[in-house]
Amino acid sequence: MGIDLFWDNDEQTTFLVEFRGDWTWDELNAVIKTTNRLSQERQQVLGAILDLREGLRIPGGSIFNREGLNQFKELISMSNSGQENGPVVIVGMSGMIKTVFDTVTKLDRDATQSIYFAADMDEARDVMQAKLEKQKSSPRT
Repeated sequence: MGIDLFWDNDEQTTFLVEFRGDWTWDELNAVIKTTNRLSQERQQVLGAILDLREGLRIPGGSIFNREGLNQFKELISMSNSGQENGPVVIVGMSGMIKTVFDTVTKLDRDATQSIYFAADMDEARDVMQAKLEKQKSSPRT
């Protein structure tokens, strides 16, 4: 399997999604379904760290088509609890992923408002902790 899903912390408030080698859209959809189910079962906002340091090989070779862009939107909203998007921190942002991110932002600014970037895993965990703490202390409307 090219996508692995783990808990990144003992409190189980942050998913770690590692992309390793080739993967399929079905694998991605299974990971997204699992994260959404867990977020809804726990009725809390959970975060996700996407580890792209080994690259992101897109099934079919291109993300610049309708299916690819829709799948990317699903990917970056994977920590959605059904009420509020949790933070997503991307590690290993390549130029191609930055271009896709910019495209999705132009099409749907709301889809990318909880996305952050980090140079390494330590920074990603620091960003995640700060964002989850901020969401916990912010009143929901």
